[in-house]
Amino acid sequence: MKKHYETAVIGGGIIGCAISYELAKTQKNVVLFEDGAIGRKTTSAAAGMLGAHAECENRDAFF
Repeated sequence: MKKHYETAVIGGGIIGCAISYELAKTQKNVVLFEDGAIGRKTTSAAAGMLGAHAECENRDAFF
């Protein structure tokens, strides 16, 4: 593994992987850090969705 990178991406979910991929396509020297398997945490649980409408009982300012 190299010791110097232009960009460090923290999180190997769908967003982190997409950012890393796009940067690598432009010849940037990128490293991706993930604690565990790629795409196994939030990405696998919610697929990046924010579902406030489905998870809130009260229709307050947050909703």
